[in-house]
Order: sequence, then structure tokens, then C-alpha cells
Amino acid sequence: MTEAEPDQGGGTALGASELTDSVAERIQGILASAQEAAEAIREQSAAATSSLIAEAQAAVDRDAERIRRDVEARAAQYLAECHRRVDAFADSRVKRLRELADVLIERTSALTGRFEEALEVERQLRALIEALGHAAEQTAREVKRPGITLPTLAQFSGEQRGRLRAAPPLTAPEAPEADPVATPVSQPEDS
Repeated sequence: MTEAEPDQGGGTALGASELTDSVAERIQGILASAQEAAEAIREQSAAATSSLIAEAQAAVDRDAERIRRDVEARAAQYLAECHRRVDAFADSRVKRLRELADVLIERTSALTGRFEEALEVERQLRALIEALGHAAEQTAREVKRPGITLPTLAQFSGEQRGRLRAAPPLTAPEAPEADPVATPVSQPEDS
């Protein structure tokens, strides 16, 4: 069939060309509609994706905030527990130090009393040694003196002898009892 020849259906080849153009236009319209639909879908998809991303970001932010609060709460609990343990340890150390200080003060006080007693005993011993030294010196001086001779009964007259025989026996006067350690003996002065 040629272009000038009529076809069997009574149309010409020109009619087929119009048909082809019409189909081509229609296809182009369908393609344009498809492209518009694809563009709309792309825009909707981009909007939906942005929305999903925003929702996901918001969910991530909420989860991060919840995790941060949870971590802060746990850290605060841990720090509070640490403070409590440190305070308890410090309190026990302070209590033990106070107990040791009390024992030390008590023992120091006892030692001070014993030291004071020892000083008193030392003072008394020094006084006794001094008194013994004075007594030894006095005894040494008395030994160097010439002996005293007592008169015999024959040297007295008869009347004196009678009185001596009638007199009660001589006794040494009683001296008040004195603590020989506490009371030092005074040293007689040399003449």
C-alpha cells in the first residue's frame, strides 16, 4: 500500500498518520501525566521522608533526653552513696581518734600523778639523804670532841648523895613523832 492508495477501509494513508499523531499525543499526555504524578510522588515522598526524619530525630532526642536524665539520676545516687560511705568512714575515724585521745589523756593523767608522786618521793629521799649527811657530820664533830667525864658518886658530898638517891631516875623527855623523811633535821651551826 502506498500513501496515495486508499486502504480497504475507505481511509487513506493520511488517516493513519493522524492516528499515529493522535496516539503519539496521547502517549505524550500520558507521559506528561506520569511525569507530573512522579513529581508529585517525589514531592510527597520527600515531604514524607522529611516528616519521618523529623519524627525519628524527635524520637532520638526524646530517647537521648530520657537516657541523660537516667544517667544523671544514677550518677546522683552513686555520688550520694559515695558521700554517705565517705562520711561514715570519716565518722568512724573521728570516733576512733577521740577514743584514742581519751585513752591518751587518761594515761597521761595517770603518768602525771605517778610522776608527781615520784617527784615527792625524790624530794623526800633527798631530804633524808641531806638529814643523814647532817647527822653524819654532827656525829663526826662529836667524835672529835674530848669525852665528857661524869662525876662519880664519891665526888659528891654526903647531903648531895642523899638527894641523888632519893630523886626519881632520869628519863629522856619524849619528843613528838615526826616523819624523818618529810621533816629535814636542821644543821647546828659550827661555833
